[in-house]
Amino acid sequence: MSVPHLAVLWDGVRVGTLMREDGQVDFTYVQSWLDSQEARSISVALPLPASGVATRVGQRSALAFFDGLLPEEAQRGGAARALGISLQNSFALLAELGGDVAGALSLVPEADVVAHLGLQDLRPRLQYGEALDNAALAALVANLPQRPMLAGQAGRPRLSLAGAQPKLPLVRMASGGLRVPLSLEGGTEASTHILKPEPDSFPGLVANEALIMRLAEDIFPDNVAEVDILQAGSRPCLLVKRYDRTVAGERLHQEDFAQGLGIMSVDKYEPGLRDAFSLVRAHSRQVAKDVLSLLDITVFNVAVGNCDAHAKNFSLLYDGPKPRLAPFYDLLSTADYDHVSNVFAMRINGRRTFEEIRPSDWPALAEATGLSGSAIPRRVTMVLRNLKQAVQRRITAGEKGSLAQKVLKRTEHLLAQMSK
Repeated sequence: MSVPHLAVLWDGVRVGTLMREDGQVDFTYVQSWLDSQEARSISVALPLPASGVATRVGQRSALAFFDGLLPEEAQRGGAARALGISLQNSFALLAELGGDVAGALSLVPEADVVAHLGLQDLRPRLQYGEALDNAALAALVANLPQRPMLAGQAGRPRLSLAGAQPKLPLVRMASGGLRVPLSLEGGTEASTHILKPEPDSFPGLVANEALIMRLAEDIFPDNVAEVDILQAGSRPCLLVKRYDRTVAGERLHQEDFAQGLGIMSVDKYEPGLRDAFSLVRAHSRQVAKDVLSLLDITVFNVAVGNCDAHAKNFSLLYDGPKPRLAPFYDLLSTADYDHVSNVFAMRINGRRTFEEIRPSDWPALAEATGLSGSAIPRRVTMVLRNLKQAVQRRITAGEKGSLAQKVLKRTEHLLAQMSK
C-alpha cells in the first residue's frame, strides 16, 4: 500500500498530517486545527507551534510518538510479514493498522478522508451485529500469532495496539457478547475492550494479572482498568475494559510515558522514576494527586513483584483541558516466573531488585517526587498496609494458588522493614 500522506484525526476531527518523504517521517499540525478553539497538542513531546502557523515538528519526536502506536517485537514482526511490509517501515504499518489505536487518534489515508469525515460517527454500535460464539473467538485467538491485529485478513478493520503480548481490540455489545470492530468505508469502529490471550510461555498469566489488577483496584478504586477472565476454547483470556473510551463510546486521547518523553518503544526501559515523576509534574492538570498516585503504584509494584513497570506501562489521559495520570494497567507479578528478570524496570534509589530495597530508599525519592522526605515513609507504609489487608481479604474469600501468599509475604517483609 503506497500512501504519501496520512491524515491524523482526533475523534473524527483533523488535527494534522503524517508524511513520509525521503525515508523520513514528519508530522505537521493543520492550520484549521491551530485556528480552532479546541486546538491541543497530541503529545507533550509534540507541542503546538508557538507562532500559531503550521510547521513540521522534529522527525525524531514525530517518529517516536507514532511508532509508539504500533505493536512491538514478535507482534510487530508478525503483522509486517502478514502485510508484506518491511519491519522498519513504521509509516506503511500505520497506513495499514492505524484506524483504531490507543487513545483518540485515527490515521487515515488521504484518499479516504472525505469518506471518513462523512461518517456520522465511529462510536461502537453496541446493538449491531452478531456476537462471536466461543468457537469463533477461539479461532480468532489461535490465528493471532500468524496475523497480529488481524493483519492481512480480507475485510479486516485497521487495528493497532502497542505491546509485545498478543492482544486484540474488540467491541463488547449491549448483550455482553464480543465481536470484531467494524471496517467502515473510510474508517474503523472504535473498540471498547482488549482481549489478551494467555501465552504458552507464561502459564497462569491471566490469573496472575487478574489478581494483581484486582488488588490494585481494591486499594486504588476508580484508578485501575477493569478486567474479566474468559475462555476462548481451552485458552484463558483477560478481557480489559478500555479506559480511553467513554460510556458513550467516544475516543479519549492518551499517550504513554515513552511517547510523552519522546523516546522509541524499543527504548522503553531507559527512563527511570525521575523521568516519570518529572513528566507528571510538568504536564498533569492535577499534579499533587498524580504524584502521590505514581508513588503509590511504585510501592505497589515492588510489593507484588512487578519488575516490568516500564515507560510504556504508564500513560497520560487527555480527558480535560490538560492531561492527567491515566488509570493503571498491565499490572502483574513477574516475580512469579523464574525465567523473567527480577531487575526493576525503574530502579528505586538505584536499587535493582526486591532483595536490595532498604527503608532509607523511599525518602531518597523526595527530590524526584517533590514530596517531603519525612512524608514519603508514611505514604509507603499506608500503601503496604492497605495491600496487606486487600490480599488477606481475597485469601479469606477463597483466592486459590500460591501467588496471593507470595504477595502477602513480600508485603509483610516491606512492612517489617518500615517499622524498624
